Amino acid sequence: MIRVVLYVIALAIVVAFAVWLANDAGTATIIWHGWRIDTSAALLFIIIALIVTALINLYRLIAALRNGFKAFAARKRERRLQRGLTA
Repeated sequence: MIRVVLYVIALAIVVAFAVWLANDAGTATIIWHGWRIDTSAALLFIIIALIVTALINLYRLIAALRNGFKAFAARKRERRLQRGLTA
């Protein structure tokens, strides 16, 4: 029940932020190495959120692969030890 309440509160905050951006849509200008990008603040926020989400998912994938290899090595070591003990 607490998770549902926290989810509804988080959703309300996101919706309030989206409404605020829609009503007060400013502009954002990025100048980097001679490139100039003019966009709205809402679009810039969405792009940043997508980049952060992609980085988090990449980190989780790397962690899962690393833990998978560790588990595989541990299982192989355990199997080898059991074969040695039964021999």
